[in-house]
Amino acid sequence: MAARMAGVESILFALVIAAPVAGHAFPVFHKWKGGKAIAVTFGVLLGISSYSDAVWLLACLLILFTGILVVRPHHVRVILSFLLFAVWCGFHIRIPSILYGCYLVTLFVIVKHLLAPNQGKWEVRFYPAGLLRSIKEHCVSTYPDLRHGKWRGEHDKREKERSE
Repeated sequence: MAARMAGVESILFALVIAAPVAGHAFPVFHKWKGGKAIAVTFGVLLGISSYSDAVWLLACLLILFTGILVVRPHHVRVILSFLLFAVWCGFHIRIPSILYGCYLVTLFVIVKHLLAPNQGKWEVRFYPAGLLRSIKEHCVSTYPDLRHGKWRGEHDKREKERSE
């Protein structure tokens, strides 16, 4: 809608791109304490996906640093991903308003994550099966019965009772 009203070429379109991310990360009505703005960034980038493939690059970078080349803690992973995203945008996005909008989004997300409390030591590991392991660790931490095989035993008991 904003693209039709103001035009994608208008420099004000950069503010339209950045406003939802800024409002989510630093909401006025919640004493400037908002979310991490990653999901909102994806929403904004999907909204401009007809003009740029930036959303797919950012998704690939976050998946890369989450599951294959594991970067910890989380805020370091996000900052690294968004810095590389900004560099890529500088070389590949030709519409100035979208480029500046992506830079503003990157700025808001990086500032938000720099303000996050220290989440531990920095760690980078090459781990090709890291994504699968991360999913397994999440499942085991969320469903502790999986760790001890209790779920499987209860499932087998129910199957045995049904067959009798």
